[in-house]
Amino acid sequence: MTGRYSKGTAPRDPRVDEAIAVWMDRLQHAANRDALIATFAEEFSERGVAYKDHAACAVVRPRFVSATQLNDLSRSSGLILSAINKVERAIADDQATLLSELGPFGPLEKRLLDLPIKLLRTDVSVRLDATATESGWGFFEVNGAIPGGLEITHDLTQMFQSSDIFKDFAGAVDARGFDLKGAVVGSLLSAFREWGGQTPTPTVALVDFIEGAPLVGEFETFSRWMEAAGCRCILAEPRELEIAGGRLCAKGEPVDVVYRRLTIMEMLEDLDEAQALLTAAEQQLALIIDPFFASVLDRKALFALLTDPRFDFGFTAQEQAAVAQSIPYTRIVEDRETALPHGETGGLLDWCRRERESLVLKPNHDFGGRGISLGWKLTESEWDGALQDALQHGLVVQTAIHPAMEAFPPLDDPLSPVTYEMSTDPFMFSGRLEGILCRLSGSGVSNVTSGGSIVPTFVLHG
Repeated sequence: MTGRYSKGTAPRDPRVDEAIAVWMDRLQHAANRDALIATFAEEFSERGVAYKDHAACAVVRPRFVSATQLNDLSRSSGLILSAINKVERAIADDQATLLSELGPFGPLEKRLLDLPIKLLRTDVSVRLDATATESGWGFFEVNGAIPGGLEITHDLTQMFQSSDIFKDFAGAVDARGFDLKGAVVGSLLSAFREWGGQTPTPTVALVDFIEGAPLVGEFETFSRWMEAAGCRCILAEPRELEIAGGRLCAKGEPVDVVYRRLTIMEMLEDLDEAQALLTAAEQQLALIIDPFFASVLDRKALFALLTDPRFDFGFTAQEQAAVAQSIPYTRIVEDRETALPHGETGGLLDWCRRERESLVLKPNHDFGGRGISLGWKLTESEWDGALQDALQHGLVVQTAIHPAMEAFPPLDDPLSPVTYEMSTDPFMFSGRLEGILCRLSGSGVSNVTSGGSIVPTFVLHG
């Protein structure tokens, strides 16, 4: 079972280092460098690649991965997602036994979980949050809602590709980006056909609290993607949905697919406002992506099921090996005996106190990097206090996977690279890796909502 990971110890690939050297050489010797940086800064500030009031990207170099690294990540993420899919299906089939292992669910949440399911979240698209480690790849979270960062990453890829420095760089290095637009549109249309939809160009409603949303630029980009595929796309708030003539309608227009950016937590704050959406799910009036059952993936305790020997989900030998190597030991913080990381049984709290410097506490059901406590940054007494809080509020404890480190040139001083912690988060569509979200951070929490930066990823060929 997964043990301790050391900070910044992921092995380097010489092809990546060579590509970085070429990029930095082109940047250093660019005759129009100041104008180039100004153009990047201006484009990064556009709404499509911004979060609230700050640009989503704060550096002037993309992330590079070698074809070998991509193949390794694709294999590992495929096995991990396959294992997660089996757990998700097992929970759907036996909520009475397994749901409690994920922590408490309120009556309204359980109502959502009881809605009919045709396609599970892992059948369509998921983002796995990961980083390179000394032994391969470590996966520390599942983004079970509509994966964030898709549209921003795609737009950043295009911005970098169209820049003068990239065109100069591409003359020496064969680096290719991902087609996330094609992956998103293809996955949605494929899921609609599998669900039973008949029209080749369904009407899609992206549903969220649109006005003032921090990622409204992503919503507008998604709408453009769907319109380019010949599909009508409507941006709608939940109150703008209604059932009319046996159809789900958004702003008065019948819709076939709901692309739900609205989170479960937001829905629970005012379930009456989302009543039309609930009725549509109950009566299967539209395909809802993601289904409400996907909320089980948003629980960090999902990894506790993956790493608990009490349960047999029918993993293959390859899946078992991938989980053992790549999934951190995870438990809801409780005062109880449990299986510990190396096969022994012992008291969870005693183990948490002994292993403070290799552990992290996380809210079981939250996002955006909020409420995380890093054991190695706390004193023993501070950690004891954090454990008591975790006991009261049902937090999870997890073996830390420290992000890999890499230097990037910041926009405000591009010739003086800064070292960032770096995540490598595969976007998975129908079980396949179709793109990567790369997040940079100097704080230990690589989340754009917490001030992190997003950069596009390019694969080195040749």
